[in-house]
Amino acid sequence: MIGTMLILASLVAYDTAIGDAGVGELTRPATVDETTPAVLLIHGGGWSGMSRNDVRGIADFLRDDLGCAVYNVNYRLASAKSPWPACGDDCVKAAEFMFSDGFAAEAGVRPKKIWVIGGSAGGHLTLWTALKLPAEKVAGAVSISGIADPEVDYPSHPGMYAGLFGVKDPKAVTREMRDTMSVMKLIR
Repeated sequence: MIGTMLILASLVAYDTAIGDAGVGELTRPATVDETTPAVLLIHGGGWSGMSRNDVRGIADFLRDDLGCAVYNVNYRLASAKSPWPACGDDCVKAAEFMFSDGFAAEAGVRPKKIWVIGGSAGGHLTLWTALKLPAEKVAGAVSISGIADPEVDYPSHPGMYAGLFGVKDPKAVTREMRDTMSVMKLIR
């Protein structure tokens, strides 16, 4: 309880097959209705680090100050075992789950549209997710320092891309590989 406001939060799986990577924390104000904004919150961490716990303060702000129902999710961190597009696929699956009966039962709200919000790698995944969903399902996307075009970023951070694609040598990350995660390729 914060002040006199009751806070409701629970862990809700969008994909049980991938364990904790397929779980999000759903937090919402005590009172919700059909006008309550629904937000998918995606953490950053270079696609290979951090978790939903690292952006809990943002989820709290969205809930407390803006009155949103927030689904703050984990995803499979990039590795040789889970290279791109695993994290992108997970975020899209989490977004699609927000339109399901299971989400409605947990959240007490059935969104017609969702907001997608994230920073850094989470900003990239925000753009990716918003563009992979049908346009009529997206209220908006807020990408904070998200990478839309890897060709601009790759020369400065080749090791990060090696991690994303699950390879050891950054020189093994080809332009064709980078094109598969380019948000710019989705809008052209």
